[in-house]
Amino acid sequence: MAHHPTYKELSLDLAWEFTEVLPGSFERDREGFRGVKFPIIGPLPVAGYQTRVAENGLAKPPYLYVVYNHAGEIKYIGKGTDKSLESVLQRWIRPDKFSGKHYWAHGTNCKKKKTTIASIAEELARDMKPVRFYFASYERLFPLVEKRATALGYDVCQLSALQSQLFIRNLEQFMIYRIQPEWNAQDKKTLPMGPIAMCGDYWVSGQS
Repeated sequence: MAHHPTYKELSLDLAWEFTEVLPGSFERDREGFRGVKFPIIGPLPVAGYQTRVAENGLAKPPYLYVVYNHAGEIKYIGKGTDKSLESVLQRWIRPDKFSGKHYWAHGTNCKKKKTTIASIAEELARDMKPVRFYFASYERLFPLVEKRATALGYDVCQLSALQSQLFIRNLEQFMIYRIQPEWNAQDKKTLPMGPIAMCGDYWVSGQS
């Protein structure tokens, strides 16, 4: 297994820990997905969209998030850039079409690739658990990337000029390119345009 930076090296907080595959399945109330069933992983978000993250519940969007397997390998990197999000978990929670009960549903808006929750369910079914979901906000990450840019002698004004959503999108793309997570299907061959392409590896300088 390739060495991946730890959640501490990436300065991430724990959002959720998945430990089990539960009986049954659920469906999304989404056009084009009639009859498509998704696995149920737990513990469930029993408070629906109001389910709280495990750590740093006051963090505001936009967010970067990272999924680690039980062995500390980064399997997926994503983002939540909608400023209406009250929690990074809201990016992952959706109701069942019939019961209205809320489930973990990341990646269930695309038919062309395996969903993130299906990949997590496969790990858990093989007793490779837990699978942990970590995150950090723009407010946490910007100073770290800025510090890396300064250490490398780059003009931090270019970083400051990026809107927060674009900063997170570019950092996500850089990290996918650099780390090559197994479950990400896009951005593995392309660096982002702009300053983050030069200083996005903020963890290399030993910050944690």
